[in-house]
Amino acid sequence: MLEETRGAPRVSRGAAERGGVWGGVWGAMSGPPTSKSAAILVVEGVVKRFGGLTAVNHASCKVVAGSITGLIGPNGSGKTTLFNCIAGTERPDAGRIELAGERIDGRAPSEICAMGLARTFQITRLFREMTVLENLVAVAHGRSDVNAVRRAQELLDLVEVRALEHALAGTLSYGQRKLAEIARALMFDPKLLLLDEPFAGINPRLQNRILGYLKRLRDQGVTLFLIDHEMRLLLDVCDTVLAMDTGELIAEGPPDAIRRDPRVLAAYF
Repeated sequence: MLEETRGAPRVSRGAAERGGVWGGVWGAMSGPPTSKSAAILVVEGVVKRFGGLTAVNHASCKVVAGSITGLIGPNGSGKTTLFNCIAGTERPDAGRIELAGERIDGRAPSEICAMGLARTFQITRLFREMTVLENLVAVAHGRSDVNAVRRAQELLDLVEVRALEHALAGTLSYGQRKLAEIARALMFDPKLLLLDEPFAGINPRLQNRILGYLKRLRDQGVTLFLIDHEMRLLLDVCDTVLAMDTGELIAEGPPDAIRRDPRVLAAYF
């Protein structure tokens, strides 16, 4: 098994500040950072049922452009189902969802992706028999082969796994797969990136690396909406935190307020 950090090139803070890899990544984005006063994602009264189970019950929330928003809650509280409704893999039974002012509920996942939304998954979904580089190039719709490879290599540099570009995805460690999947999602140059448990199952050193990547992406204008149970990291990186329990959004606010909210404490303890 490959080591999570073996051979990975480093990007110095100075290089990032001068441009470097991050400058190249930002250059491929669709424009300057969006004003943080506007909501890029609006969820209104979303309901999703599976037979007699209501997995999401009239959920409403907003994600502000240019922010990092976290979604917490006990297992089975409806977090991933809400993400699936936003990304189009599940169709809500009621409510509406808007991305950058356009309604997306009921649209196909591919159409929503083309509108500027990308995601990662709780269990990574890389193509195991393809190389890391091939995994990224495979989703580079609309790019020439040369541009697709160049862009993929920039993103692998960004998450510091360029040294693994020719390794089969199936040979990577769990943490390396997490990094490669983040890079693949960024191949879509998303306005909004959904991350489902990016910190789960990896060592603290790699968790802190991913934390740094997310902060830099936010600073470069990418809006992030993430689910995780790693409260230390989530409360550090997020501008706003939402809490779910039994399908309902029960609290919303800055991390310090959520940490002390009695409804959140009751849901967990």
